[in-house]
Amino acid sequence: MSLFGSPPDFDFSLSSTLKRNWWIVLARGVLGLIIGFVAFFFPGPTLLSLVTLFALYLIIDGIFAIISAVRAARHQQDWGFLTFEGIVGILAGLSPWLARPYGIGFCRPPRSLGFYLRDAGASRGL
Repeated sequence: MSLFGSPPDFDFSLSSTLKRNWWIVLARGVLGLIIGFVAFFFPGPTLLSLVTLFALYLIIDGIFAIISAVRAARHQQDWGFLTFEGIVGILAGLSPWLARPYGIGFCRPPRSLGFYLRDAGASRGL
């Protein structure tokens, strides 16, 4: 018997971790089912929220790319592709709102995603 009660359990195997935290796995499953049912029964608001979240991600990522370009320029490193990636990201993020008056706001995000991923991959690969 130790001074502090039972000896500590140093078993970090996956089965013992799941045994102790079974409720987290259950909560993730239930939450996933709820989100899936909401997306199935309300596809319009789901699409709107996903497009909005993706557009915000692109805008924020573009801002950070431009900030990285400014920092790279201060250290005399290559900054042109980072600037290009930032501008493309911001424009791709704004495209659903810019195209909404023409009724094609929801058609643009997949195309914007494709252009963004192509350009981001090209700028990071060079």
